[in-house]
Amino acid sequence: MRAVEAWALTALLVVGLGFGVVGHAKAQAPAPAYSEPYTVALPTGAAPLFNDWNPVNDSFVVAESGLHAAAVINAATRTVVQVNLLKTGPFGVENVSNASSGQNEAWVSDSGATSLSTWTDQGFVSVVNLTTDSLTHTIPVGLGPERLCYAYGLFAGGTVFVVNRGSDNVTVIGASNYTAWASVSTTSQPIGCLYDDDTATLFVSDYASNQVNFIGGKNLTDWTDTAGFNGPTVVAHSDSAHTAYVSDYNSGYVSAFSDGSRLILWSTSVGGHPYGIGFDDATAQVYAANIAGYVSVLSTSGALVTTIPTGSYTIGIHAYDPCDGYLLADNYGSDNVTFISDGTGGTCSVVVVVPIGASTVIGEAVVWAIVGGVAWAVVVAFVEGRKRRRHL
Repeated sequence: MRAVEAWALTALLVVGLGFGVVGHAKAQAPAPAYSEPYTVALPTGAAPLFNDWNPVNDSFVVAESGLHAAAVINAATRTVVQVNLLKTGPFGVENVSNASSGQNEAWVSDSGATSLSTWTDQGFVSVVNLTTDSLTHTIPVGLGPERLCYAYGLFAGGTVFVVNRGSDNVTVIGASNYTAWASVSTTSQPIGCLYDDDTATLFVSDYASNQVNFIGGKNLTDWTDTAGFNGPTVVAHSDSAHTAYVSDYNSGYVSAFSDGSRLILWSTSVGGHPYGIGFDDATAQVYAANIAGYVSVLSTSGALVTTIPTGSYTIGIHAYDPCDGYLLADNYGSDNVTFISDGTGGTCSVVVVVPIGASTVIGEAVVWAIVGGVAWAVVVAFVEGRKRRRHL
């Protein structure tokens, strides 16, 4: 059993072991029945690129590349709050939330570019406080930064990785001190990244070299790669299946590879040019955004399940919001975003685990887990002897 599932099951079973547990669960919904997509308009010229879901506020944060801003969209009410980022070219978004430190933030990469075809300008990361909806930090990184990924338990206070397409490297930033402390070279035009907690490995998709790099080790110096792609852009991951999924922009394929053997398992044509990709744990399905204006839904065996129309030039997609059962697609060409129901109706539950009579409490964290098809948000207080933390 994976550690995160063990924590969630512990939350259900520890009543008789000296802990108090408060919580509830929604029953798992039947198999997906895809509803009509729901579109939320953004300001004219927004040109949304990518988004991420924030579990603290139950909101999506969208990078609006045309307005130098971020849109914070409440997942339940669909209301939009604009946050000015003061720079140019917002691109990728990553949620950074930490119950122990009180962080509730979205980190937005700012490429400094005025179009998608240029990525050679000095880049920044803008940190947005999602409690106050305000800009709090601006961190210099490399040239033309695109996607970001957050490693909650890596190094003290967590770590944020930023891939810089223009300078062929990854900037490593302390999530708690907002300081860039390392730069890791890649091959050519890195676009996407993902950090796998189980294998302590950073996956980086290198668009121009047609491969996915795997960077690990204590000092992030252990290298391997998987070739055989044609313009890989974004990487998604299934923790339960130990499988990663890659959108292959130039070939029009979505591919899967094992995060153990790192061999390609299957490749399926979805047509057009797939860019963003996400994995929905509640339905065990892959969602690939396509600039042709649709989202392809695939099974974990590579079968094409359905195609969902969205907007113009759909680039990003986030999978998934377990509280409301929606995914969000970013339509760059039509200045809007599309909510797509995964058919579950939301499976989010919150369990609060409080130690009774523990001698030393060393911190706490919010842990997301899928147990029995239900998404659990577990607020865990860690005591001496149980220091491992895990964040999904």
